[in-house]
Amino acid sequence: MGDRFRELDTPLLVEWQEGKEAVVFILEEESDPGRFSIHRLARYCLDLAELLGMDRVVPVVIFLRPGRYPQKLVLTSGRRVYLRFRYLICDLGRLPVDQYLQSCNVVTRILLPLMKYARRRRVEVCLRALEGLIELETNLDKRLKYGDFVVQYGGLNGTEQAELERCLAQSTSREVAMGLFQEARDEAKREGFQQGIQQGIQQDRQEALQEGLLKAIQFGLELKFGSVPQLP
Repeated sequence: MGDRFRELDTPLLVEWQEGKEAVVFILEEESDPGRFSIHRLARYCLDLAELLGMDRVVPVVIFLRPGRYPQKLVLTSGRRVYLRFRYLICDLGRLPVDQYLQSCNVVTRILLPLMKYARRRRVEVCLRALEGLIELETNLDKRLKYGDFVVQYGGLNGTEQAELERCLAQSTSREVAMGLFQEARDEAKREGFQQGIQQGIQQDRQEALQEGLLKAIQFGLELKFGSVPQLP
């Protein structure tokens, strides 16, 4: 919807073909609940409503981690209320993971590691998330991108990641599942190879500059003093 808005949220305009009045959803993602500002969100909603000339604006905040945050804003003089502001809350850290392990929504499945479950179940939860990603997403690039997301937010250590790979190898989607990890390894190798090339180019440039500088100094000395020994 343009860059005229504050860099805070993602406004999503929803329209119906039947000609119903449109609704604007304001989606905000917060990884640290302590940094959330309900005042800033309220200002953003009011700005957007004024700009679009509509009052069908729905603020939604997705909290990636559980924590404390204000759920409503009330402006009052004590005897009269002048403003009441609320928003829809999706607190992933408080959602019981067992209710979503078999979800057919790919977004829900890759968000499983951020939900509520016992720490000892991290491998199991990540396994269900990756299986959902493999079954529901056909784009290999997205599989690789969000597979990394699952492992990262699952907080797996080396031993747990090895266990996760073993579990995936035994699943019904073994070839695709192991390909997911292979793609990640290949991508890391490609990035390392490119970094090596860039470092080599940079090193060659530095050596060339150094050699050119030495030749310039040598030339200047010869102009002033005649023949001089070659600089190392």
